[in-house]
Amino acid sequence: MCIRDRGTWQLLRDYLQWAVYRDLRLEQGLAYSPSVERSAYGSSSFFSINAEVARQDVAQTGQRLHQLLQRLAKDGLDDATLERLRSVALARQNWMAQGNSALADTYWSSLGSYEEGRFADPAPELRKIHTAQLDAALNLLLKQPSYLRVEQPLLSTTGLYVCLLYTSDAADEGLG
Repeated sequence: MCIRDRGTWQLLRDYLQWAVYRDLRLEQGLAYSPSVERSAYGSSSFFSINAEVARQDVAQTGQRLHQLLQRLAKDGLDDATLERLRSVALARQNWMAQGNSALADTYWSSLGSYEEGRFADPAPELRKIHTAQLDAALNLLLKQPSYLRVEQPLLSTTGLYVCLLYTSDAADEGLG
């Protein structure tokens, strides 16, 4: 499998997006809208899994993500789910227009396929991708160094409310 195979990485992103949403949102109720993002830089990609979760659910969410990825690596991806996601990706390609400014990232990552004033049609590439290719890409991705970054707000909602009340009281007393 070629690392530069944009369609494989895009379908893998779509598959992970669905798997993470199904697990964290539908089955566990840990996050409202988890997402998977892929940023392409030349022949490299950066994947991130994002989820807003309650403070008390951070450890459980991290554990669920780890289990999900290990299960996918061990058992492989589901053919029926892949076909459904491929159909969605092909339909999305049919709606794309080269003048849409929201597609700048897509075009930037596709510059290698730009010839004679046009980008290559990704549909044939998407149709040729097999589950085995995605399994290999997932295993390659999971072998790469990774890290967990947890972003927490400086203040909770209650803490912010207390600060606002204090500021309001100080302003009323002429201290602010």
